[in-house]
Amino acid sequence: MGVSAGSVIAGLDISIASPFDPNDVNLQDMTGLCVTDKIMCPHYQRKEENIINEFENKNNCKVLRLTDNQALEVLGGVSKIIE
Repeated sequence: MGVSAGSVIAGLDISIASPFDPNDVNLQDMTGLCVTDKIMCPHYQRKEENIINEFENKNNCKVLRLTDNQALEVLGGVSKIIE
């Protein structure tokens, strides 16, 4: 489900978007749709690793990095990365 923003909103929290996209509408509630228990970062490139590491450390969380050739499949509560 979802590509780009759709992937982000399917997870637990959408705050991972903030290092990449400004919050122009001053959104306060960063809760995602919780289709999965992951926090996902689509379009991942190795050059963004420091940004994501800082986010993980600041928010005490783990971010699932997805390249443009990957997706997270969730079926019956079981999730796996597909390419």
